Amino acid sequence: MAVVCQDCKDSGFTYSEEDGVLSAKQCSCQIELRTEMLFEASGIPRKFSGATFENFKPESGTMQGQTHALLKRYTRDFEAGQKGWLLFGPPGTGKTHLACATIRELSRKHGVRCRFVDFFQLLQQLKMAFGEHSGQGSLLRPLLDSDFIVIDELGSGPNREWDLGVLDHLISHRYNNCKTTFFTTNFSPRDKPSSSKKYSPTRSLSQAMSAGVSL
Repeated sequence: MAVVCQDCKDSGFTYSEEDGVLSAKQCSCQIELRTEMLFEASGIPRKFSGATFENFKPESGTMQGQTHALLKRYTRDFEAGQKGWLLFGPPGTGKTHLACATIRELSRKHGVRCRFVDFFQLLQQLKMAFGEHSGQGSLLRPLLDSDFIVIDELGSGPNREWDLGVLDHLISHRYNNCKTTFFTTNFSPRDKPSSSKKYSPTRSLSQAMSAGVSL
């Protein structure tokens, strides 16, 4: 049986009268519904759909606890257009968990339009669309327009010139339009790219970030 909102009876509005004047305002249930829809549309992988700041368990002797606290503060004080972060560290240190927890907080508590994308999968989808002449705009548009996105596994794959050109276009467009971009990568920004499989940070990436945080 469907649950009926006790405040608005599922009309979407609540009403009050003062000095003979009737006024209406949107019911809180509609706000909750909208933020839940924003979270569902973010594209978070099923594995991390339940990732929160509360169920993240930092390992002692690492930077995880400090990064966890910094991200909680970041989401609490989030303002549209502020620069993003680069979360870097070896596999299994919690980068994707914390990135998805950040999306959860921003979308569900602040109503921010968020999007999660795996870097390698995005490139594969774009190449398929290009080969099929079906256009790439529909794939890139949600990433260009969303207020906050996470690009996961930055640097995965061979990172050819075409790949990096797509990344630069995406980051530059978002930076110029005051959109926030987060990144996760297994590579340290201090690493020197010794092969074609390492991503070399570009000027657009440096512009879009306010900090790089190790886990």
